Amino acid sequence: MIRVVCFKWNHSRGVRLQSLSVIGQYTAAHVNAMGRALQKHLTIPHEFICITDDPTGVEFRTIPLWDKCRDLGGCYNRLYVFSEDMRELIGDRFVCIDLDCVIVGNLDELFSREEDFIINKFYGKRSHQFYNGGLFMMNAGARRQVWDEFAKDPAGNRDLLVSRCKKRELLGTDQAWISHILGRGEALFMEDDGVEVFHFLPNARFPKRGKDLLPRSKMVLMAGKIDPTSEYFDNLWIQQYWDGHLDPVHFNRLPIEGMAERFEALRKETIWGSKILGYPMDIMNPESLSEKIVHRKHFNRNPLLVITGDKIQVKEYVREKLGKEIADRILIPTIFESDDPGLIPFENLPENYIVKPNHMSGQYMIIRRDRDLTKSKGDVIRECRRWLKRGYGGEKNEWHYDLMSRKILIEPLLLDQDGELPFDFKFQVLNGKVTHIYAANNRRSEVSIFGSYDRDWNRLPLMTKRGWCGESIPKPRRLKFMIDLAEKLAEPFDYVRVDLYCIGNAVYFGELTHFPSSGYMRFIPLSVDFKLGKKLERYDR
Repeated sequence: MIRVVCFKWNHSRGVRLQSLSVIGQYTAAHVNAMGRALQKHLTIPHEFICITDDPTGVEFRTIPLWDKCRDLGGCYNRLYVFSEDMRELIGDRFVCIDLDCVIVGNLDELFSREEDFIINKFYGKRSHQFYNGGLFMMNAGARRQVWDEFAKDPAGNRDLLVSRCKKRELLGTDQAWISHILGRGEALFMEDDGVEVFHFLPNARFPKRGKDLLPRSKMVLMAGKIDPTSEYFDNLWIQQYWDGHLDPVHFNRLPIEGMAERFEALRKETIWGSKILGYPMDIMNPESLSEKIVHRKHFNRNPLLVITGDKIQVKEYVREKLGKEIADRILIPTIFESDDPGLIPFENLPENYIVKPNHMSGQYMIIRRDRDLTKSKGDVIRECRRWLKRGYGGEKNEWHYDLMSRKILIEPLLLDQDGELPFDFKFQVLNGKVTHIYAANNRRSEVSIFGSYDRDWNRLPLMTKRGWCGESIPKPRRLKFMIDLAEKLAEPFDYVRVDLYCIGNAVYFGELTHFPSSGYMRFIPLSVDFKLGKKLERYDR
């Protein structure tokens, strides 16, 4: 039996990998996707193992991650897999494979080779780099010198590699050390074996984005700032092979060109939306949640959308639905509202406040006098006037914004007990029931935290376009109360997103959003979009 091993750990210590700062920490969902792919594409006796510091949610066997040199950052800690100890810990023969790999074909022949050590070829341009550490197969201890030499002086060897990387001789951390120690001449996995590198696949001809698989392809390795999730919407084969949830029926649909002929007014929306979502949209016969929301943009003219989408008028709607007592507790006070930014009473504003237009989405200015010294009064006024001139509804085909009386709204800025922005809990309500909750914090900074949860605050293996969160988000203290609020406010609508904040025991209302992301809500796995579409049984056409 051969063991197939992957690694998943938190890179918060030491140097963060460049790729993980972009796509987020790898999660149990990544591990489970690979395990399912191996079950399908590897028929010789094998066992899939994840070496990890957090086994939560992993559906396969796990081994606790060792801590030999994690403080060095990068993947140096993984070099311990070359030690003799692996015979007892993992087994006599094993494959190490990166989680940013997509398995697309049968691996029996590939993993039946008999050399004592085989590693993937390095395709980049480095004078002394011969190997890519994303895939290698070996007998336990076959190249023990890789670990033995590194363990003699881990910090010194790390510094040696840093200097060689600066000279463009080597690239990476653990894979750079493997090349440094072994030199040229090891047996290789190559493209002729079906092991592809995503960057070197041919560009797709239709649709004109992404990459095309080759007939020989068995697995595709990614590197750098990309992984299967970052390329998911541009490559149908990733949707099909990586998560295994692709339903072919959704891709035997009306071609984009046919849709354009039927309804010229929807042509640009259809083509643009199909590129974003990664599948051909049929707006006239909507099935997915995204298609139904886009359809509503064009054909639903419920006047209540105008009132509840307006960030000022929606406060009266909340009072009517919930009653004055509850509304006064959850509504953020209005400091200023006007269609003339020149009337903003800056001298009477609190130190921390937020400025936003009532007729737009995603536009705001946060003013914190203890941190933000860059925005003058003139800057604020100019930005507000720019907002008031924009026909936002026409830009997004979100008609209800164009029917609002354009104004500027100023409210006090909500801060938690630590003086930071609180979590923003976005309740997705379909037919009056909360289906899932998206939580986000510091969304515009480099330390964004986000994740999806069900009604009982169980974490969902669900990714949006922002990625997977690398850590769990604390359950809000008043979750049940917030769910009840969201469902009460959503009663008149087939679908709406209700945004709430929770600071300690206090709950605050944010807004109602009828067309989030203008309808293009990218889910991974893609099947979630269609499953949620089916849940929208009462669909207001």
